[in-house]
Amino acid sequence: MMFWRDVSIKHKLTLILMLTSSLTVLVACLAFYGLVVNHFQKVYKRDMNNLALIVGSNCKAALMFDVPEDAGVVLATLKGRKSVRQVILYDKQGHVFASYKASALKGTSVKEICSFSRKIILDDGTYVGRIVIEDDMRDMARGRRQILLILLLVGVGSLFSAFWLSAILRNVVSKPLLSLTEMVKRIAAGDFQFKKCSSMRGRDEMGVLCSAFVEMNKRLRDSHERLEEYNRTLEGRVAARTEELQNAMDDLRKSQAQLVQSEKMAALGQLVAGVAHDINNNISFIAGALPNIKRMTNELVVEMAENHKASPAWQMHLDIVSLLANAEEGVRRTKKIVQDLNAFSRSSHGQLVPVDIHAELNNIINLLRYECRDKAEIIRDFDPDLPVVYCQRDHMGQAYMNILLNAIQAIEKRGTIRLKTWPAGGKAYISFQDNGSGIEPEALEYIFDPFFSTKPVGQGTGLGLSITYNIVKNHHGKIEVHSAPGRGTEIVIILPVEPCKKADEEDGGVGGME
Repeated sequence: MMFWRDVSIKHKLTLILMLTSSLTVLVACLAFYGLVVNHFQKVYKRDMNNLALIVGSNCKAALMFDVPEDAGVVLATLKGRKSVRQVILYDKQGHVFASYKASALKGTSVKEICSFSRKIILDDGTYVGRIVIEDDMRDMARGRRQILLILLLVGVGSLFSAFWLSAILRNVVSKPLLSLTEMVKRIAAGDFQFKKCSSMRGRDEMGVLCSAFVEMNKRLRDSHERLEEYNRTLEGRVAARTEELQNAMDDLRKSQAQLVQSEKMAALGQLVAGVAHDINNNISFIAGALPNIKRMTNELVVEMAENHKASPAWQMHLDIVSLLANAEEGVRRTKKIVQDLNAFSRSSHGQLVPVDIHAELNNIINLLRYECRDKAEIIRDFDPDLPVVYCQRDHMGQAYMNILLNAIQAIEKRGTIRLKTWPAGGKAYISFQDNGSGIEPEALEYIFDPFFSTKPVGQGTGLGLSITYNIVKNHHGKIEVHSAPGRGTEIVIILPVEPCKKADEEDGGVGGME
């Protein structure tokens, strides 16, 4: 079948016509031969039966009067028929009454002798004898061979005629097809300059097909010319459009940076109350300690001046040391809070730097300490083998802050938030799992859409998780979300350990949500 598909139409036509003609001629010759041979056999049998009838009738008198010599004379008249080899006349008792036997011919075999027998009956129905004629059928065989030879010549002539007709038909059909094939090849090569098909003659199917190809070529040529003209002006248009797109992308980057900064400032606003409370407590430590230090120092000086006794002075000295330690601890806490705020608000200017994820998470937890104090306990499950990750420190800090704030706000009563990290396959995994209210299944696919929020009105902008998604996406990372109503939520950030590209490139990497 594959071979037949690869054969050209010209050869297919030739093969089909030759096979069809051969089968037709063969069937016709066999049918004709059968009819002719059958006819000759019927004529031959009828002729031999008539001959036996005539000879038998002429021998009736000899049989009736018992004159074998007369019968022999009648039988001898058959010598003029060369094919008769032997004639035997039997009386009614079945005895040989008379016979005739021709001289043997060369090459005659028993298989070529045909015997015909006929009863001799008088007009009144009396049986008087029987005649048997043996005839040589070689003339019949010779006639059959002549018929076969004639049919063979006719068949060969028919095949030559069929081949000649197939050649004519092949030219009529395949030549236009070859011309069309050449046209298609030229069109495929980009040559649309021909305007007429060489085989376009008449209005038959091939002529209509050629006309359609010429019309198609004309349209393709016109389209090609318009396309070339358009391409000549396209470069300038592309350059102008590229510049517009570049400007739009620059504006979009600026807007995104402003949006991230705005969300960061919103997060800072939520931290102000807690940070102010912590700073106020630390300042209270210092403010409460300094007057006592001043008073005790004055008393110590007076007492030492009066009696130079060391025992009460020593106790006062210990109290002063304790107050100074409290003041020092307050100053240290205040300094730590200010450092964490500076680290959170400081911009990395789009640079990828090696970052200790655990240190960043600890800073965020320290800033959210007041937010968590009455609502959630934060459990750290950090893998010490987690490597440093190349990222934009401030952007990823914003992402951690957004997720933790959402987790805190999702807890209605006292709950827990588990932070877990681990490395796997050249990536860093950071999991945030809370036992809060969870997310409805129908809302799960929209949580990263801008301005989408499940919080009450006034308790969020709906941009936190959207910004987080884009930050992780721009770091060639991925976010997975697992949540169910009443069972809490787990958000897993997956970041590549090694830097891929600049985080602010337009290529979003493999970011996604599950």
